[in-house]
Amino acid sequence: MLRILAESGLEDYYDQQPYERHWIYRSYKDEIIVDVIWAMANRRAVVDEGWFQGPQVDCGGERFRLVPAEETLWSKLYVLQRDRCDWPDGLSLIYSQGRDMDWHRLLERLNEDAPLLSAMLSVFGWLCPGRAQELPAWLWNELGSRHPQSDTQPDGESNRASLLDSRPWFTPADGEQPAGENQTN
Repeated sequence: MLRILAESGLEDYYDQQPYERHWIYRSYKDEIIVDVIWAMANRRAVVDEGWFQGPQVDCGGERFRLVPAEETLWSKLYVLQRDRCDWPDGLSLIYSQGRDMDWHRLLERLNEDAPLLSAMLSVFGWLCPGRAQELPAWLWNELGSRHPQSDTQPDGESNRASLLDSRPWFTPADGEQPAGENQTN
């Protein structure tokens, strides 16, 4: 991969901004940054065949395979740092893909780290109670979390995302805006 990047005219990004080389190689050319990732930054897991089982998409005449939603969410759960947090990405992913995700597979991947998923689902249940009700009831039980009740305030009657940040941070990937969410804040 390093040879291919170099032949494509990309250079190591380390001199521009140092990064941890134990899990990623960052390269750049002009305004383009290309990351080659082979493990999670926290060393909990390495990239395996499961990361290559996602859906295929066509873009610009090329066919690409995406990282499955379960692996993407798995990696996003661990990025909760003072200067960076991937949980907004994870919440948007649950919003757009949650009904179709293989939650058993994700729980198997997480193993003893399942409380992280429980915490994110708790935030998601508060943020989008109507959408959270669409997730499997067994999942909430498995995690020891409270399943959102049908009498919970529907998504359309709240603007909870703005209580966490007035900027438009909650952007579901399906292009659909949660009812009641005003992205012009």
